[in-house]
Amino acid sequence: MEIFVRSYKDSDGDGIGDLKGLISQLDYLKALGVTGLWLMPIGPSADHDHGYAQEDYRSIAPEYGTMADFELLLSEAHKRGIGVIIDFVVNHSANTNPLFLDAIAAKQSQYRDWYEIVEKDPHWGLRNNPWRVLPDHDGVYYGVFNVTMPDWNLRNPRVLAYLEDSMRFWMNKGVDGFRLDAVTMLLEDGPNAYFNNPGNVGIVAQLRDTVKAYENRYLICEVSENPELYVNACDHAFAFGTQKFIHDSVVRGKVEPGLIAQLKQTDRDQMPLTLQSHDFYVGDRLMNQFGESREDRYRAAAAIAILASATPFSYYGEEIGMDNNGLGGDPGLRAPMSWAASEPAAGFSTAPPYRALALNAASHNVTAEIGKANSLLEFYRALYRVRLNYPVLATGSLRVLSRPGDPLLIFSRSSPDDAVYVAINVSDTSQTATINTGEPNRQFLQAIQILGKSCGMPITTDSRGHLIVRLEAKTPAVFVLARCRPDYSRIQPKITQTLTKFGGPARATRGVQNTDVLHAAATDGFTAATTIPVRSESHQHRAESVSDRRSARRPAARRQRRPKVGRSAKFFGACKGPVFLYPLRLVLASPPTLNERRSEHRENRPSKPVSREDIESCVVDLGNIGNQSDKWARIAPRLGNYASTIVAHGQEALLSGAHYAEAAFDATHQGYVAVPNSVDIEVPGRHEHQASAGRSVPTG
Repeated sequence: MEIFVRSYKDSDGDGIGDLKGLISQLDYLKALGVTGLWLMPIGPSADHDHGYAQEDYRSIAPEYGTMADFELLLSEAHKRGIGVIIDFVVNHSANTNPLFLDAIAAKQSQYRDWYEIVEKDPHWGLRNNPWRVLPDHDGVYYGVFNVTMPDWNLRNPRVLAYLEDSMRFWMNKGVDGFRLDAVTMLLEDGPNAYFNNPGNVGIVAQLRDTVKAYENRYLICEVSENPELYVNACDHAFAFGTQKFIHDSVVRGKVEPGLIAQLKQTDRDQMPLTLQSHDFYVGDRLMNQFGESREDRYRAAAAIAILASATPFSYYGEEIGMDNNGLGGDPGLRAPMSWAASEPAAGFSTAPPYRALALNAASHNVTAEIGKANSLLEFYRALYRVRLNYPVLATGSLRVLSRPGDPLLIFSRSSPDDAVYVAINVSDTSQTATINTGEPNRQFLQAIQILGKSCGMPITTDSRGHLIVRLEAKTPAVFVLARCRPDYSRIQPKITQTLTKFGGPARATRGVQNTDVLHAAATDGFTAATTIPVRSESHQHRAESVSDRRSARRPAARRQRRPKVGRSAKFFGACKGPVFLYPLRLVLASPPTLNERRSEHRENRPSKPVSREDIESCVVDLGNIGNQSDKWARIAPRLGNYASTIVAHGQEALLSGAHYAEAAFDATHQGYVAVPNSVDIEVPGRHEHQASAGRSVPTG
């Protein structure tokens, strides 16, 4: 996500966003599903606004904070699995940069040839003359953008060496990469060769090599036109121009030829899609383009950009439908973030903001949309979450299954181990999609989980492997293969109460609840429920005490000294490999303290009801851990000595135990959780566990 720090969040009440303000919102970004940030320039600048007139390439703008604040930002972002790249201005500096001031102070300056300074205006005959008169009128300098931004002389090796050293400075601090600004304008050889000069590519490649000398760094270039010219030299270049094809597709209700052509390019995955940016040439705020009455078009466009791109980029506020602020041009796109409807600054600051707020801040803000069924924010969260759950959307080979003019954009992403099929209805009427999966008579699941909407039941392909589905107007769907799934039609009717033993006397299990995860947020998920014992031919469910089995192997004296703390349920499956279960939540009686256990042995009194606090004290939000098994190893030490019941946000599924973490992480499908054929699920006593694990806020 691209973030303009000045407009994101103010932490000190001066009406200007800063680094500490951004740090305070990292949990929000994590919850949204953001895994990378691109920060517009953060150094001191002559413009005192957007930051592209750089006064110092190796420091932080005072209004944003300190270098220590930036280092803290990097540390906190990395803790949350969020990378940070920063804008790097290659083409020019500020006219207040000490190097430029030294260069124009005297013709003998050692920095004179660091800039394009000549004695007389060459009169290129352009409508906007890029040659600017020196303050002492003793010559002119080249500044293609404006008088405050003199161009570097990038044919001077010392200039390139300085820029490369500046990049190393930031990477040594932990920056994960750069966005190179305006690479189309680097070299100039007269009025016909100042834009996309052939020599630009070599300069970009040299900077790329500097970045690639560091491990796991990301580089992307701003190329306003013809990104294919730079994509190999830079590794990545924004696919600017494609956003117009996406816009026209959802407005006209049919897939534009230009969109199909872009998705079929061999280097498409090196050209990320984005719908808007801080520059007006990319486009206005999406809400202004589509209008509040056609938010369905907004959603369809977002689905294309996020699901079809290997590495999609978004612009801050896009996820809530922020409008511009009425100023027009670039300043109109850079309004303070709308966090709430409150005055004076929509939650951005406690003081009047430095710039006018978005026109729709009162209605389209984070507070109004977060957790709200069918809100735009939750729609974006659902799209990002499906990308996190299915990495093949980023890494798989893309195959376009639609033709220009079709009412649906259909494509697949596949790898040797996985495949997903995406269908997006861009038309204004419901459409039937026929997707050739090559998997006859197999069940597929709809993987997008949008809060407040049901994702439906699994769909079975026909004998030819065709998946036939009906999609409502302007809606997306992502289908994944359900490799093995029990027949729950035979399980659900068999609902009875079961008992579990806990340290001797029987204790009632409050229940295993089959729940629609998409409605879970609107209900009390911790109320009493009955259990679902499985008595079908191929599946069984039992609730029994692990602690009793353990205690039977211990000497009697030891059994008396050590209280039993285990409680488990087992799921047995007939499938070889993962079994995909409906979302289940185990609701147990409140784990008692040691004294309560001893008292129960004496009195056999009934257990007290479970409370929300009891559950929240010993659950971990699996949705915030991710879907890689190696992350389990980092979270496991926090869970104490006992296995933990884990409620996965979004899936609301019962998970537990490092011994099957890999299966659970590798095969989570739209609320269907993969568990091995036999899994112990234990709930620890909350007093032993609550200090080591806690429930995190839903994120993205």
